[in-house]
Amino acid sequence: MDYVKIKGREIKEEISKSIFTVVPIGSLEYHGEHSPQGTDSLLAEHFSKYIEKEYGCILMPLIAYTACPGKTYNYSGTISIKPETMISYLNDIFESLVKNGIKDILVLNAHDGNMSTVRSSGEYITGKYEDVSLLIVNWWQLVSDEFIKEKNLFDGDIGKGHGGPYEMSAVKAIDESSVEVIKEDVDLHTIKINSKIPHVCIESTPKGWNGYTGLISRISSESGKLIIEEGEKNLKALIDQWIKYREEI
Repeated sequence: MDYVKIKGREIKEEISKSIFTVVPIGSLEYHGEHSPQGTDSLLAEHFSKYIEKEYGCILMPLIAYTACPGKTYNYSGTISIKPETMISYLNDIFESLVKNGIKDILVLNAHDGNMSTVRSSGEYITGKYEDVSLLIVNWWQLVSDEFIKEKNLFDGDIGKGHGGPYEMSAVKAIDESSVEVIKEDVDLHTIKINSKIPHVCIESTPKGWNGYTGLISRISSESGKLIIEEGEKNLKALIDQWIKYREEI
């Protein structure tokens, strides 16, 4: 049920019927000359609408204005708000949902920059309201590297990276015309620190970066369709486990 379309006289009943509420969260951020500014928002909306269709849950409006990192902040088209503003904004949204009787919130996130702000807000809300469960799902983690290798989607390359073939193939599968790679667009090789130790390296201009990264010549809607299908399958399995977990408490 689309929250925007629920009438005032229906809201309490719809909330009581819904086993959870899904909140899509994206960004308006530069993803390369070949990509739309709303890349993350398109992905967040797609998977959230899939969830609504599968579970009949309440679907909240997309949160598109979010905090963007330094490495895209100064690129044309990026619209960013301060992280502290974002956390405060999310706190108000989540708290309003809880006060309206919504205890189970699924955040379908499609923007890497939201990971810290959503997590911070989630910790605040679940600390204040002990019976609330907030499940954060990042779309790009729905499909394993092993699946990409097995299907050989990008000629041996994993393809994951901002504006790269993994992300943009999925967007192209959702909206074919929204992604356009031309001969002047440059393939970039993602370069990372070679270590097995989990880490986060934050830089404004990483190596192999021009507002995007990856071998974009390998973008295809065919690969994107396989990614979307696998992502939806794994997303459903996760949600089913979350529902079962909440019912057993």
